[in-house]
Amino acid sequence: MKKLGTNIRMQMIAECCSDNINNKAKVLDIGAGNGYVSYYMQNKFGCKMHCADIMNYLEYDFPFSKISGAKLSFKNNAFDVAMINDTLHHMEEKVQIAMLKEAARVAKKVIIFETERTFIAMLLDRIMCKIHNMSMPVPCTHKTRAGWKILFSSLSFEFKEIRVKRRWLYPLEHSCFIINS
Repeated sequence: MKKLGTNIRMQMIAECCSDNINNKAKVLDIGAGNGYVSYYMQNKFGCKMHCADIMNYLEYDFPFSKISGAKLSFKNNAFDVAMINDTLHHMEEKVQIAMLKEAARVAKKVIIFETERTFIAMLLDRIMCKIHNMSMPVPCTHKTRAGWKILFSSLSFEFKEIRVKRRWLYPLEHSCFIINS
């Protein structure tokens, strides 16, 4: 079941990214986790991936940078795209804000793919995070679509929403936003 859900999620992420990632793109995966999504994206689009997270537990061989606090150790516009997939809800809101600003600093576009705030999403997130990594923070700071829009507007980000089609029997709903830096 875990693998099935992961495959469906990766397909949804790729669909959201398809207009913004190609074989020439340099992509930063912020909160890359085990690297499954990075691996999928690299194989699907032929892009050059770099992973970043608070700890390295990649299962694939990608360049990796450790995130300290909410700082990314890259120059301005070092990447074409920064992806933040189901990661922001693992951060307190002040860290979310700092990370969004950092992502917008280091990439020309930021693609945010997040789980909608529902009881099922928060419950599954707690369970799945403990399966993936027992020490992963899970503050459950999920937001609704409206909540993300309010946050992006408060940061003066130019953004657009991409509707994510929910899959049959897949228990979660997702939001996707593209921020132009």
